[in-house]
Amino acid sequence: MSHPNARLTLHGRRLLIERVRSGRPVAHVAGEMGISRATAYKWVRRWRTEGDAGLFDRPSRPRTTSHRTASDVEAQVCTLRRERRLGPARIGPILGIPASTVHRVLTRHGLNRLRWMDRPTGQVIRRYERARPGELIHVDIKKLGNIPDGGGHGLSMRMLERIGGWPEQFFFAHEETDLAWRALDDGWRVVYEPSLLLQHPWTSPARHAVYYRMTARNRVWLAKRHLPAPLVPVYLGVWAALTVVRTRSWDGWRAWAGGFAEGVRESGGQRRPMRWATVARMTRLGRPPII
Repeated sequence: MSHPNARLTLHGRRLLIERVRSGRPVAHVAGEMGISRATAYKWVRRWRTEGDAGLFDRPSRPRTTSHRTASDVEAQVCTLRRERRLGPARIGPILGIPASTVHRVLTRHGLNRLRWMDRPTGQVIRRYERARPGELIHVDIKKLGNIPDGGGHGLSMRMLERIGGWPEQFFFAHEETDLAWRALDDGWRVVYEPSLLLQHPWTSPARHAVYYRMTARNRVWLAKRHLPAPLVPVYLGVWAALTVVRTRSWDGWRAWAGGFAEGVRESGGQRRPMRWATVARMTRLGRPPII
């Protein structure tokens, strides 16, 4: 990229070529534009060799580096990182290379943060790559005409390809919360837009035994799948206390207790706890994962 005081930007180089093509001597054009003859001839030579593409800036990075770490050594560094979770200070002496070199290799392969790696497999599961800032990926819609409060979702296909779809084990209740938590932890935004309207067939809001059981079971699974370990008992404790206050049906209580026990007893899927940075972000958004 040209520095602020450069004599020749891309526009200036094209202007130089236009004047030279008109038949004027390169030395005269160089004097008019305040550059040396050598610089002017350099850009003319590049234009004649590569065309307009030769007028663009070239990267200053060397094409080859003689002292770069060998590929087989890099592979050993990555293997030790994935299989034994070792840091640069321990990998370095094992392979006989400086710890700083190990750190550069880990950074190059995206392994410099253990929390970015899946614990069972050692594969990187969190990488933040976006096509543009502020991508719109999730729309939550309220005020559904003359039917009870509800919502609709507009989901990005790229997001679903990265984090997966609805959790099949849940079937009903809290599946949208599970998806939203995974999206937030992967760096996506959740946008609420109350001005949009969605027409949906009317359904009865009555509570029944299946509702209470699945709500309780899936709430426990949600905590077990995504919350950091210290927050799991806090989240479930606060929710249980709110349920005690709100539920006035004995049948609802019995179904709720059965669902809670089922959630504790059975697995709701692979556990991938969210980062503490995501917990802080949700708290700033007014939805801390303890309520």
